[in-house]
Order: sequence, then C-alpha cells, then structure tokens
Amino acid sequence: MTSDTVSERKRVVIVGRPNVGKSSLFNRILRRPTAIVDSRPGVTRDRLTGEICWENRCWTLIDTGGLETVGTEQKTSTLASAIRRQVEAALSDAHLALLVVDARSGLTGLDAAIADDLRRRSMPMLLVVNKCDHEAAELNAAEFSRMGMTGWPVSAAHDRGIAALMDAVNQALAEHDGLDPVADGAEVHETAPIRMAVVGRPNVGKSSLINAFLHQERLLVSETPGTTRDTVDVPLTIGSGNRAVPFVVTDTAGLRRKRELESAVESFSIHQAAKAVQHSDLVSLVLEAGKGPTAQDKKIAALIMEHRRAALILVNKTDTIDAATEKTYRQEIGLRLPFMAFCPVMFVSAHSGRNLKQALALTAGLAARIGIHLPTGRLNRAIERAVQRVQPPMVRGVRAKVFYATQTGNNPLRIVLFVNHPVRMPQAYRQFLEHEIRRRFPAETAGLPIMFDFRERHSTS
Repeated sequence: MTSDTVSERKRVVIVGRPNVGKSSLFNRILRRPTAIVDSRPGVTRDRLTGEICWENRCWTLIDTGGLETVGTEQKTSTLASAIRRQVEAALSDAHLALLVVDARSGLTGLDAAIADDLRRRSMPMLLVVNKCDHEAAELNAAEFSRMGMTGWPVSAAHDRGIAALMDAVNQALAEHDGLDPVADGAEVHETAPIRMAVVGRPNVGKSSLINAFLHQERLLVSETPGTTRDTVDVPLTIGSGNRAVPFVVTDTAGLRRKRELESAVESFSIHQAAKAVQHSDLVSLVLEAGKGPTAQDKKIAALIMEHRRAALILVNKTDTIDAATEKTYRQEIGLRLPFMAFCPVMFVSAHSGRNLKQALALTAGLAARIGIHLPTGRLNRAIERAVQRVQPPMVRGVRAKVFYATQTGNNPLRIVLFVNHPVRMPQAYRQFLEHEIRRRFPAETAGLPIMFDFRERHSTS
C-alpha cells in the first residue's frame, strides 16, 4: 500500500514574464478558475498552489507572478521586487519549472534571461509556448527553438495541447531521482486539514499575520491596500507530534465596499474571498487596532455569520495602541459586533510578535471544538432550566411548550427542539435559548455558531 501526502509531492512551478498566460495555464490544468486572469500584466502576485493527479502520478502545481527582471541589479518597483522574491522562493524547493512564453509576441530578451537564470540554478524545465490557439499559430513556436530547447505548443484558453504537456510533466518528474509513480489502484492517505479563511478590510495585516505564523515571507506584503488579489492557500501545522493539527490557511483580498471597487479584477477578488468563507471550516476576522471596528468590519462579520462559520477575532497592529485604547476597543467590538459576542478575541501584532503563540493555540482549540457533541442529557437539563427561568411568551393566547432537545450536526452546531407550536417561538426567545446554552456550555460553544431547528410534536398525555 502506497502512502502519499501533499507535503511529500513533487513541486512544479509555472514561471515567465507578465501576461504570457501563466494563470490561464494554471486554471486550465486544475480545471477550475482558481487564479485571477486578466489582460493586464501584474495581476498575479502571490504564489498559488493546486494539487494535480494525472495518470496515477500526483504533484503540486504552483503559479507565480510575472517576472519583470531577472537578478537584483536592476531597479524595480517595491511590488515587482516582492513578486520576484516570491518566484525565487517557489523555485528554491521546486523539482520542475514550466517556463511559459507567448507565441503571439514571439521570443523576447526577458524570456531568454529567465531561461538562462533557470539553467544557472540547474533547474529542470519544460518550455511551454502558450496562445497557440490554432494549427497555424503553432508554427510560431518554432521561433523559440533559439532558446536551445523544444517548446510544447499549447492554448490554455482553448485547451489545446494540455494533455500532451501533462504527459511531458509526468515523464520529467519520473526522471527525477527517487521519484516513483503512484501504483495503479493505490490508496492515498491524507489527514484532512482544517480550512481557515483569513478575512478583513484591506491593509489590516492579514498577509503579515500569516507570514508571522509561518515564520517566513510566504505571502506578498505591501503597505499599498489591495496587494492581495487571489485567494492563496498556505499549509500550516499547529502543534507538534501527536498533537499536530494540519491547517490550510486561505489568505483573501481585503473586502471593500462595492462603490470603492476599482476594477473587474478587484470584484472577482472579493467574490473569491466570499467563496473562501463559504467553504471554510473556520474563519479568522482580522481587525485593525488603530481603526474601528468600522461599518465595513461589521459587514464582513455579517458575511461570516451568514454562512454560519466558526470564527475568532484577531485585532492586529496592537503595537500602535496603549492598554487603555485596547480596553476601549474590546468594548467597541461588543457594541458594534454584538452578533459575534460568542467569538474569542485576541489582540496580536504581526510586527512585534505579540500573542502570536496564544492566537495559534486559540485557533487550534476552536478547530478541536468544531466536531464537539453536547451530551443530550445535559443539553435537555439546560433547556429545561431556561424554560423554568423564562417561559415562552404567549402568542395569540397560546404558549409554546418545549418537549425535547438533541444535537444533530456540527459547523454550525445544530440543535433540534421538539415543541408543540414552532410558529409560536419568536426570534427573541430563540436568542434567549441560545444565550442559555452558551451560559451552560461556555467552553464547548466558544466561537461556534448555533442553529436551531424547531420541529412540531404534540404531547401524548
């Protein structure tokens, strides 16, 4: 029996200058729109990863931003330099590079310079000539033979040549020392990681926090709001040994008000961030200590609650405020985000490292609670005492009666309540019951949304 984990898989990195179609190729191979694609150069900035299995071989595909220069001697913008560092980091532990060029624009000096740089690194590579949308366009691929290698003509937009390219990747990986293909019919055993989305307004320090948790510059960071555009999945393990918990942390674009969106790219980024919340196991809402909680923070928090995700709040940049301001800010969270009162709050600083270990422990604890089961006996005693304290209100001359409660699901924590008249359980009383359950199970329900399902049942007596 063969065991295969994501961390052990070989890594294939897509590289090239801006706007040659790297992200289109990444999406085409993954068969889903993961990376943002736009005609303007420089849209992809962070490293994106996806897991590929082709003909019984599995490997990790990595998309990178476009290289504007090679080497460090030329002056570039801060953002271009940061993108280049991300590419170099991806190449540092890669097993194969896919150098993507553009058949329409032809061979450029930057294409050749990138190829030379890969050779200096002794990096195995395949030349991918993209935008060969028809047979006539494939003739343009011959021009790239001047680079000293045969190009693989493909069209990421029209799915031409992709299967042949994938076969070539498998062959190149098979030639790598120590790599054996996954045997036919082999089972793949992986511990399913906890998916955590990190969301917040632009420039609150989401990427900086993730980098601080990882102890490396994995995500591109800039003081310019809107630097993160793609949703970027990053593996993170909290704890060690038998207590190690695997996570996939999703960094998302800063969520702004719709009227502030400047482009279709940014709108798609926001859409991807919302999807990341929807498909996460838990969400970390990042606030900025010096500002807010703002009206936009409240809208983002409402999005988390709309999808009923387990959540915690991290207030970043606390190195910019004093203890009195921190106390006031905590009170403001309660006033402006009352519907997240059940969520743990931690004041942290990605810059100074304050409370980062505690934040990770808080995250691991919340992840452990997602699958919790409240004992039926204790749950019913809690409901019984709540009803004794405050009976359901009279609605049209009739008072609802609660017979029985049981937990039926997790994330959100689902509780079925059997009552004689479900329609006579007003929202205010439902909120009271939730408060009572949280009061009786404070440690078990911290950070977990609770969802009631009222079902009709009448007394047999």
